[in-house]
Amino acid sequence: MTRRILADSFFQANTVKGHRYLDDAGKIMNRWDSEFPTKDVGLAGLLMTNPNAMLRELRVDNRTIWIHLSFPEAIKQVVDLSANIAEEICEIIDVKQFGRLGLRLNFIYDLGDSSNMLDTIGSNVFSSEFLQLAKTFGTGSDFDFALLLATKDVSITLRAATVKKKREVKLDKELPESGVLLDTDIFREGTSFLDDMKRFSRLAKDWVDDELPKIENTLFAGR
Repeated sequence: MTRRILADSFFQANTVKGHRYLDDAGKIMNRWDSEFPTKDVGLAGLLMTNPNAMLRELRVDNRTIWIHLSFPEAIKQVVDLSANIAEEICEIIDVKQFGRLGLRLNFIYDLGDSSNMLDTIGSNVFSSEFLQLAKTFGTGSDFDFALLLATKDVSITLRAATVKKKREVKLDKELPESGVLLDTDIFREGTSFLDDMKRFSRLAKDWVDDELPKIENTLFAGR
């Protein structure tokens, strides 16, 4: 099976009545002071960053809580850490309701020579007539194609593109020179409450564990 690398994760909770971050930004900064050497706070929001850590970025404003992890070890680490941080922030700023919960995962696949891989992947999923239309009209984005899936509890958008490693970027993790990026956005829209956050995280993890391998088998058939 093609090697899968989890490069980035982005957890976002769209908050309802999150204005108290203006009063409590200092409490958030104090709580994660040791994790983030760089902090910036203002009317636009709170931004805390650490370019050398797995917990790379934390943003809070009156509408969102946003958490970026870089090269986490596993999906379980992503959902547990992201949900725990988000819940703790919600307690600090007294947020109990959300308009949307989302977890975006960037997977990189080492496919050797990936120069023609998007054509191969596309032909494993779409009809030849559809592929010709897509090449003629384009996707309207930086991705070669996108799929929207839905389950009873969450929706998933999958986007694919070929990528190449930047020479100037130095990482501890060994990466292929080129590969396929599968941008996986798992989300739940509509009213949710604090108790729903961990349930959403479990649903996202279960989908990655149980359903993503089936999709990979279709996309990368024969690789």
